[in-house]
Amino acid sequence: MLYNKKRALKKKFFLFAFYLLFFASGWGVLIWPKEAFSQVSIPNPLKATSLVALFDSITNFLLWVAIPLTTLIIVVGGYYFVTAVGDPEKIKTGKKIILYTVIGLLIIAFSKGVIQIIKIVSSIH
Repeated sequence: MLYNKKRALKKKFFLFAFYLLFFASGWGVLIWPKEAFSQVSIPNPLKATSLVALFDSITNFLLWVAIPLTTLIIVVGGYYFVTAVGDPEKIKTGKKIILYTVIGLLIIAFSKGVIQIIKIVSSIH
């Protein structure tokens, strides 16, 4: 009984290995008609044709999201600052919120500038 299970397992393994070697390696394309592959097309969802264009679109998105968030977070930091009523801990928290928000926006803007410099240097438009 155990011998039959081992034999069946070996048979399944060899069939799977054959399938992998034949179809996954590209030899399976020889038996399929070419019309089956000519109708399949996958559009590029990123619309980026190079790595620089991909980073450019990512930084554009980050900048698009960061500007409204920066405004909102600065208002929150200002709220902490105004409602501190002399509490040094709240004033410190408000200052940190505003400082780190501005630093984050500058980092995103700096990355956008670096991408533009790379585009100019590599003459990719």
